[in-house]
Amino acid sequence: MKPNKGYSNFIFFSPGPVGDHLVTVDFANHFFESTGLSSTILVKHPNQFLRDLSLPYDDHITYIGITSLRGVIQTILLSLRSIFQKNCYVLIFPIPLPLYLLVFCKFIRYCTRSRVVGFNHEGTKFFPTGKGYRKDLGIGNTIELLAEPFYMSANKMLEFLGYTAINRVPRLEYIYKENIFSKFGIQKGNYIAMHVVPSYKFRSLPTDRWNYIIGDLLTKVPNVKIVLTGANGDMAFINECIINLPQDNIVIAAGKTDTQELLTLYAHAKVNVTVQTGNGLMINMLHVPTVVVNIKGTAMFYYDFNENATILYSTKDCICDPFRTSCNFIKYKGGEYMACIFNINDEDVVNAVLTKYHE
Repeated sequence: MKPNKGYSNFIFFSPGPVGDHLVTVDFANHFFESTGLSSTILVKHPNQFLRDLSLPYDDHITYIGITSLRGVIQTILLSLRSIFQKNCYVLIFPIPLPLYLLVFCKFIRYCTRSRVVGFNHEGTKFFPTGKGYRKDLGIGNTIELLAEPFYMSANKMLEFLGYTAINRVPRLEYIYKENIFSKFGIQKGNYIAMHVVPSYKFRSLPTDRWNYIIGDLLTKVPNVKIVLTGANGDMAFINECIINLPQDNIVIAAGKTDTQELLTLYAHAKVNVTVQTGNGLMINMLHVPTVVVNIKGTAMFYYDFNENATILYSTKDCICDPFRTSCNFIKYKGGEYMACIFNINDEDVVNAVLTKYHE
């Protein structure tokens, strides 16, 4: 099918986790900068934290939480408008479609003037060869998802739709919240922010190794506070990371900030330390000094677009492609950890942080 132009609106589907939602917001901003068209983001698991990530973009991004009564009504109205308008629905994440979304896409495809497009992802653990979005969306509405960063995929989709690719890297705006520094008793620009808890613990280092790293940093930069971020549910992991360490220069911010306070906190740290997770993407999209304890093997997880990032991973025993195959895991003290992360030396993490701190 020949690419179509002249759409009224782009509609994106966000599965909900912070990292995936950030990718969706960035796609919407990428498309807006190229086309000047506004976007709507349909969010499967809406909450205030996700809503506030797009606050600076309210002039061109509409947020709809589809599980609320209001959201259901808004989604139905949007579908009805799509009968007469030429909207373009974009499936960014190639995961098997739940029944309700499959029915929705069929309705848009066959009963409206609008279109549903997506990335095909055959030959993976999600879609065996011969299956994928081609069957549900039609061959002319899909393009192959290549091993490339998501912002490059955004350009591929723009070109597929007949628009111009642009030279743009992921960037996140935020609303400055000055109160955050007095709230935690920290000095702007003179603290280390650490986010060490991913959604799946195997994507981090064991807590006893974070304990060593944090303790070593407290010794080598004794007058600097270390601020630990996360959600309320991360406190058990965080507490294990700081057990038996002196607490005077440790600040717990987990579960105590709203979205824009957290972004302000990251934006003004002397250096950030993060694992590969939604907060890691958030930090790197701010383009601030960062050390990433990262996954090797999938371009989506690379943060090379942040010119201020030092990215650490180990190639020892590492076979890792989370989407297409699987990853090597190492058993340690009752847990399992990805080899490309576990085999990073603790001293390399400390030295990378100190180098960033003293730059």
